[in-house]
Amino acid sequence: MSTASTSTAQAQSDLNPSTYGQVITLTAAVASTYRNPGAGEGSVTFKEGSTGICTANLGTGASSNEAACTTDQLGLGAHAITAVYMAAGGNYLDSTAASTLSQTVNIAPTTTTAPSSDLNPSTFNQPITLSATVTAANINPGSADGSVTFKEGSTPLCTASLGTGSSGNEAACTISTLAVGSHTITAVYTSSSSKFQDSTSTTTLTQTVNP
Repeated sequence: MSTASTSTAQAQSDLNPSTYGQVITLTAAVASTYRNPGAGEGSVTFKEGSTGICTANLGTGASSNEAACTTDQLGLGAHAITAVYMAAGGNYLDSTAASTLSQTVNIAPTTTTAPSSDLNPSTFNQPITLSATVTAANINPGSADGSVTFKEGSTPLCTASLGTGSSGNEAACTISTLAVGSHTITAVYTSSSSKFQDSTSTTTLTQTVNP
């Protein structure tokens, strides 16, 4: 009995476009003329060029001849993804999808928390540490992804890189230059990476400095 030829469908994505760090599920079905291959009869590797993204056995998708796997490792931009079936068991031939999936990954929005102070109220000339945290829906920015400037109105008070606080996505800096009185302070995140958008805290810190 001869080995049966197969055809692999174009890869599909459950979320397209997606944002940076977001988990997507890639799927592809494999067919044959008389009986489709099923679980135990091979796997599908999803590739960008010659680079494998993820591999899944048949039967992991919605049907016995469909493979499905997840990834959150795609970078920004457009990705041409090909589904490649690798047969197992000796009954079927390998096959590669004739067309590709174009998956778009967009920049991730961020949220910057209101600044916090380690000492409020403080006294004149007393050092205080300001901190703020920057988050994104899927993967938070880290120490190489930008800085936070603490501002009173349009005036910068100090700037610190992410990672200088208690976590990789927190920035913290120390100042002792505030005048006596009440100060309204905002945290402004500036991304140094194309993966994340800038953001500004929607609420402020009111820092009181006593004589």
